Amino acid sequence: MKNLKKRTLAIALCVALAAMLALAGCSQSSNSSEESTSADDSATTVSDTAAKLDPNTDYTKPFFCMIMGGDTRDGTVAESEWNDSNSHSDVMILAYVNPSKKYISLLSIPRDTDVTYNGKEMKINTIMYEDGPEATCKFLEDKLDISIPYYFEMNFVQWAGFVDNMNGVDVDVPVALSWKDVISGENVKLSTGKQTLNGKEALVFARDRHQYSGAGEAVRQINNRNMVKSLITKVAKSSNPTSYADTLINGCQTNMNSAELKEYMTNFLTKDGKVSWNLGTAPWEGDFFTPDYWAVNADWDTVKSEIKAMKNGTDLTSIVALTDVKAGTNLLAHLCCSNIGKAGRGMLCRLSL
Repeated sequence: MKNLKKRTLAIALCVALAAMLALAGCSQSSNSSEESTSADDSATTVSDTAAKLDPNTDYTKPFFCMIMGGDTRDGTVAESEWNDSNSHSDVMILAYVNPSKKYISLLSIPRDTDVTYNGKEMKINTIMYEDGPEATCKFLEDKLDISIPYYFEMNFVQWAGFVDNMNGVDVDVPVALSWKDVISGENVKLSTGKQTLNGKEALVFARDRHQYSGAGEAVRQINNRNMVKSLITKVAKSSNPTSYADTLINGCQTNMNSAELKEYMTNFLTKDGKVSWNLGTAPWEGDFFTPDYWAVNADWDTVKSEIKAMKNGTDLTSIVALTDVKAGTNLLAHLCCSNIGKAGRGMLCRLSL
């Protein structure tokens, strides 16, 4: 199989913002778009030289897209150690956007979901590592009987830079965190409560799963969804969000061009910036399939029920309840990532416990 070397955000990801922006628009600050810069000028981006609207697409109708963030260390202090530009999609958020109703639903697909792809058993986040984001979208289309025409990816550096360009992201940090910023290598501490995070703080918040009791991976996906919601809300309230569409397109990997993004934004945004939300997750509880392989059992029938809920506005958490968010020590994730390191990638170090 041909590996697609994508620079994507992991977060954890965080992540995940790229698409969120695409959904509602992307105002980075009160400055004009001419003064804005891409989060990572060296990042591979989709050429927008032929940016135009598809005459066969109705840009007022609802659509799905994938928000994806990966685990490549490109551009970080760990780049030489990992030496691999291919990326697992550690953040997968399926977004449903209804422009006419000013409504967005976000559904996390756990990265540890066990699947069979091309005859091989693997976690679903490995599909992007092997064949790119389009293959992940196609896999989910086949499993869920939906069309996912668009995807958005960001890498670590792009995510941190993007949040800084947005003048931060407003969050409510549930527990105090202390973790290393993978880009600079510096330790970052976050206190609890409502606050505005800068880029490196947002990256730590998006990635950390070790300092929660119980299902740390499920907790960080809650954090990721909340950041996506926060930034879209910020964009929706900005005075001229469409002027920043090009910055988003140039700051991530996507198959949507700027003309399409601006058209969706024009149809979606309202003067009052109000957006209705429906956030949730696909089944996330897992177990050891073998002594060294922890995974989430795929339950596509439940996810199909959630797809219906995304469309009709039924509370997603009434179908799959969220994990509790409590401070603690996620011993398995902490020990395997600290002691196994690179050798544990794709094995115990990818635990969600």
